[in-house]
Amino acid sequence: MTTIIDEENDPVEQDYAAPGKRIFVVLIDVVNCWILSYLASFIFTNTYERPLYISCISLLLLYKVVAEKKGWQSFGKMMYKLEVLVADGSKPGWQHVIRRNIVWLLLMTAYTVYFYVLIPRFGSDFISMPILFSLVSVHDLFKVGLLVIALDMAFVFFTPQKQAFHDMIADTIVLDKN
Repeated sequence: MTTIIDEENDPVEQDYAAPGKRIFVVLIDVVNCWILSYLASFIFTNTYERPLYISCISLLLLYKVVAEKKGWQSFGKMMYKLEVLVADGSKPGWQHVIRRNIVWLLLMTAYTVYFYVLIPRFGSDFISMPILFSLVSVHDLFKVGLLVIALDMAFVFFTPQKQAFHDMIADTIVLDKN
């Protein structure tokens, strides 16, 4: 339970979003990314799949960042009626939104570098790739991304304000509007 000051300067009691809800919101957003990529592959049948998937993920990430800044919500947050605020109860600014989405931005950057720098430079054959880059195959890259997201979200089970690691970096909280 936390006290937030609303526009009329009245204290309002709010509940932090439950860890289970937070996890399902992330899963819903990841599944939305898969669905968008899958549907786009039917529309753009002659397109090489990596640029298509990276474009879909980039669009969803852009929507996520803009949505949080404008006060909109992702599909998962709409379903579970969750709201992102700065720890003091104000709406997040650009610095909070960028810091809050740093995990997603870093994953997107790593994915792009892997497919557009490392593979073209060293090839997809493990023999020609340096040992450092051969530790993560094309098929395992998605699993590594999910592991990073899972580690980020694991913090919601251990912090008093139910904050994920990205929330602690951005000094944000997620409240249940129910």
